Amino acid sequence: MTTDPQYAIAAPCKDFIKIEFRLRVMSLFDAEQNIYCYSHYMRDQLGTISVELDNAIADRNSTISKLDSALAERDSAIAKLDSVLAERDSILGSTSWKLTAPLRTIMNLFRKVVGGNR
Repeated sequence: MTTDPQYAIAAPCKDFIKIEFRLRVMSLFDAEQNIYCYSHYMRDQLGTISVELDNAIADRNSTISKLDSALAERDSAIAKLDSVLAERDSILGSTSWKLTAPLRTIMNLFRKVVGGNR
């Protein structure tokens, strides 16, 4: 060792620089580890979210299918009702219905009279 006063001051500085460098390298290594762990965590979260999203889409598609089926049944019932109403309107507008109206009125009165005496 030399007794040079400049070297005596520089040696501790070199050790400090080495320690600071090691701390920075360790800090970078820790940061890299944290990033690695976080990326795996986020990948797992993304997988979970993807599965949940797929399930939600499947539920939505099932609901849409059920609604489509219900709409088809409703449309079928409306078509049947329209058919029955058209048939009724056809009967009520027919000549025979109009001609037999007095007979139906007399028969209804007769039923009331006969039914009231029982």
